[in-house]
Amino acid sequence: MPIGFILWSLASLVLIFRGIYARKSEGPVRFFTAYRAPWVNDIKKYNNAISVLSIVGGIVLEILGIPLLRKSSSYLLVVTIAAGIWIIILTVIYEIIEKKYKVR
Repeated sequence: MPIGFILWSLASLVLIFRGIYARKSEGPVRFFTAYRAPWVNDIKKYNNAISVLSIVGGIVLEILGIPLLRKSSSYLLVVTIAAGIWIIILTVIYEIIEKKYKVR
């Protein structure tokens, strides 16, 4: 399943590059594309937190995809479940970051 791993790696790279973009951005960035970036108290610290979340998220997602290099389809189920759990964890962490920096 090398094509699956290549596609998985592209998704991981998107997250990593979004993290690099977030670190260099002047205004607050958003983690999810469907939401507007919130008004935040400290833009630099907020963007740094989003950057770390995105970069670490991309690296962990890439590590989770390594079993896709094996030819057994049973690994696909494990990878899919693990990635789903990881996305939920990223969402919870983002909510914590947003609560910490959001203007009330």
